[in-house]
Amino acid sequence: MKENKLTPGSNMMWEASRIILPEHKELMNHLQKERNRKTKPVLAEEEVNIISQQLSDSMLNKSQITVELFRAFGQNSF
Repeated sequence: MKENKLTPGSNMMWEASRIILPEHKELMNHLQKERNRKTKPVLAEEEVNIISQQLSDSMLNKSQITVELFRAFGQNSF
């Protein structure tokens, strides 16, 4: 005879635990998202001055530069 969840001795005690309430699913998704959060880098004053100078130079020379924007979640913009 093939075993199923109604077979005597089966683990019926845990069968109801397969159900996830919408509130629990929402909390699990929120916690997963928070685990993926990146911390914003702190720039030293010298680094800020270098970036500012490069931006200024590119505007004066009409040259292109690539700027990477910080995003707490997902890919950073280029």
